[in-house]
Amino acid sequence: MDSALRLSLLLCVCGVASLAAAARASEQLLDMQKLQWLTPVEGPTCELSERSALVRVPQAPDGYNHWVDGVAHAPTLQIEAPDGDWDLSAKIDLIDFTPNSNFHVGLVVGFADAYVIIFGPFQGPAVWKEGKWPELWLEGTGMPAMSRLKIDARALELQIRKRQNEYACYYRKGEGAKWERCGEYLGVFPPRFIGVIGKTFSNGPGIAFSARDLRVEPASSEHSTARIWVDAKSSGGRIDRNIYGHFIEHLGRCIYGGIWAEMLYNRKFTGGVDSQGVIESWSAFGEDAKYSRDNIEFYTSCQSQRIELAPGKEAGIGKRDANLAIKPQRYVVRAVLKQKELSGGVTVALRQGKHIYASALIPEVGEDWSEYTVQLDVLESDPNAEFSVTAVGPGTLWIGCLSMMPADNVEGMRRDVLEAIKRIKPPLVRWPGGNMVSGYHWEDGIGPRDKRMPRWERAWNAWEWNDFGTDEYIRFCRLVGTEPYICVNAGEGQADEAARWVEYCNGSPDTPYGRLRALNGHPEPYNVKYWGIGNEMYGDWQLGHLDATKYALKSIEFACAMKAVDPSIVLVGVGVDNDSFGNWNSTVAQIAGSYYDYLSVHYYKGPRAKDPKELTYLNLICASLEIEKMLAATADVVEHNSPKKLPLAFDEWNIWLPHGLDSSMYALRDGLFAAGVFHTLHRLCDRVKMANLAQLVNVLGAIQTSMTEVVETPIYKAFELYSNLFEANRLEVNAECNLFDTPAGRMPVLDASAAISEDGTKLVLAVINRDPVSDHLAELKISGFKPRACAQVAVLNGPSAFAVNNFGKPEQVTIERKSVDVDFSKPYSFPAHSVTIMVMKAQ
Repeated sequence: MDSALRLSLLLCVCGVASLAAAARASEQLLDMQKLQWLTPVEGPTCELSERSALVRVPQAPDGYNHWVDGVAHAPTLQIEAPDGDWDLSAKIDLIDFTPNSNFHVGLVVGFADAYVIIFGPFQGPAVWKEGKWPELWLEGTGMPAMSRLKIDARALELQIRKRQNEYACYYRKGEGAKWERCGEYLGVFPPRFIGVIGKTFSNGPGIAFSARDLRVEPASSEHSTARIWVDAKSSGGRIDRNIYGHFIEHLGRCIYGGIWAEMLYNRKFTGGVDSQGVIESWSAFGEDAKYSRDNIEFYTSCQSQRIELAPGKEAGIGKRDANLAIKPQRYVVRAVLKQKELSGGVTVALRQGKHIYASALIPEVGEDWSEYTVQLDVLESDPNAEFSVTAVGPGTLWIGCLSMMPADNVEGMRRDVLEAIKRIKPPLVRWPGGNMVSGYHWEDGIGPRDKRMPRWERAWNAWEWNDFGTDEYIRFCRLVGTEPYICVNAGEGQADEAARWVEYCNGSPDTPYGRLRALNGHPEPYNVKYWGIGNEMYGDWQLGHLDATKYALKSIEFACAMKAVDPSIVLVGVGVDNDSFGNWNSTVAQIAGSYYDYLSVHYYKGPRAKDPKELTYLNLICASLEIEKMLAATADVVEHNSPKKLPLAFDEWNIWLPHGLDSSMYALRDGLFAAGVFHTLHRLCDRVKMANLAQLVNVLGAIQTSMTEVVETPIYKAFELYSNLFEANRLEVNAECNLFDTPAGRMPVLDASAAISEDGTKLVLAVINRDPVSDHLAELKISGFKPRACAQVAVLNGPSAFAVNNFGKPEQVTIERKSVDVDFSKPYSFPAHSVTIMVMKAQ
């Protein structure tokens, strides 16, 4: 075995006979029988001899690329990567190429089929206009080149030395020459395969190259221990609790189908009709009835559903295949009905075909519009139940409005959703938009709920039912214990409309709109403090889109009108990331900055749908680094241009997963991202005073719901940790630990943030371990504070970085809480893919 360890493991690039010979030469080559020539796309060839391979890659329209979004077309000659540390080396000679060829060939380390690093000769005139081709490059999938060396790279011996998570790259020109280091890649995923790759891209002439004397030699290195220092006497600024804020918008199932308990879509019977005359989203139910919309006799939406019933026949309308999920509980149904010549009552039922889960009879319906309420006690579950409203003819039945909610709803809101929201203690919640607000007229959403007209909402091309308006929103805020933050319509809306809204919310009952609020059942002013003047007005997707100068001038008009009603309100102007959209922030801050109290910034990170999970992990985990750079640069622009200090309101941020707005089943990975954003906001606490996750429920939601279940995603769990445990007085923290490469740059594996209570008796340390595979040891040093031996520790974690809380399995990712005796003389182990918060009390 000693001789085997000293032996360079020669990887003969040849067929089975040569492999067998190599295996006989050393037992360490036995696992290398997996040597493969892989050509995902037909075309490239490999000529094998005892010690070398001649690889030819022909011309192709897009080349044989290996890049993002699952593109893995480059041919490889590969074996399974050995465990531990090793040196991989080979001699690479370019044999045939032209000045117009585009390629990157050489040594490859693969972490997934579509996620690799390549070290070797690079030439790219199609994408890099200037270059001394071919150069020596180190490049990772989806990342900027980590090393570019302008040397003649036509004939080189290359080596990658793996030591722990570092892949150091060396080259030399000729046998016996000194190895020269030219860069390194720092990884967090274990390698799956190693070998040689022949990547081409763009439409350039084909290439040929040889790989000779491919070797793998075992090596060793020592694990390092990280160090985290906390200075309890330092002052790192004050963290505003408003950074743990949230956002809800009239979009998808955030409010309707999420917070709001209503279960019947199109309950006010608006929209078109089908070929039978049944209004959209409803179905005919029963026999021989005639259906039509009635635009003369209606209750709410300028039309009602008219049903002419045949003698002795039961018929009506229903919901089928509408994902109307029910479970054992009581449901309350309200119906606004009228009839003519109908002798019997009206039956409301939950059913599946002829099987009735629950039904109730309204024994007599009047000839004028009246509201009727019944209860349905369900003893079974059904994920796709049917709902019906029927009567027996002869006669005519008009249905003006329907509603069905769980009986335990709280003033129209889902009790289980409210309870989940209360557990994360949101300091403020932004509403009603978002893009939706630029066409929203708030007066549509007040008054008797059943009489409010639905409106077609043009930002998201959906019906706005106006069931959840200002009064419901304020009640929601009171129920969950949060501060309201209203964004006004500065798109198609005008300043006088915004001023009326402020008066409706904050005016005394003696004012015209305060009196209207009192008439609607709310005599006491709401005292809404936070108001945003529009949403993303820089974007051409926004109704009423304006350029920076026009928006700034319009926002001054809004600010003056709104503050004339209530001078105490706090105003948020529309900003952008950095100074994009034609120097938007510079212009707006110069013109209108003195009228604002905050300037808003939005950020979403959307991973590619076809990337391997490892690359997606890096893309999402590095988003907090992108945010930190972006917010700092944005704050610099604002500080340079605003006539007064203007903190940022980061009032929309999140990950936008590729499978849609309403299907955001976040992984533990995304909880680590959210924790990273919190640490970013801690570090920028003097420049960012507000932040709002977009959104709170269902639509990219921290909380996901079906009609019968509530799931707390890992992003929710991160909020639960920090909003409940973290303190406001930030302390300076220094950490020494391993780094790793991401598309946004290098990041520390361990990210630490600390704060102390007002009275100095409680210190909180939060540590994110971003390593998706390994635990990390860290020495903890705390100066200026003597903690008790026993700390309260809460750990957010799951079985893997990709674990998901889902319907039916809502507790894959959890928070474990425990008391731990911390021995500060020994390193503390932070588990892989975790967030740890340690709460320490002073002796």
